[in-house]
Amino acid sequence: MQKSLGDIKTLRSINTHRGPMTVEAAFLQLNGLAKEKHRLEKEVQFWERKSRQIRKRLKEIGLQMESFKKIAAFATESSGAKQGQPSSLKKWKEMTLNY
Repeated sequence: MQKSLGDIKTLRSINTHRGPMTVEAAFLQLNGLAKEKHRLEKEVQFWERKSRQIRKRLKEIGLQMESFKKIAAFATESSGAKQGQPSSLKKWKEMTLNY
């Protein structure tokens, strides 16, 4: 797995203390960690929801691709292209638009 900027240790992620831990400092650390835990839990929920949406959209795209493949196969068969005859599908015309 590749490492990213989020893997770099910062002053927050390194436990640096100057002297012994006081009760007040411990409660402050506890409160900060509780807030960070709550934020990260919300972020996990967000990414799980986003992941479900992406998987749903990928499934929809797959179904649409299959239906378009069937349409293309039917158009190819009905135009006689399998029998070596030229396709009766309309060709695009090219034209220049001045604007």
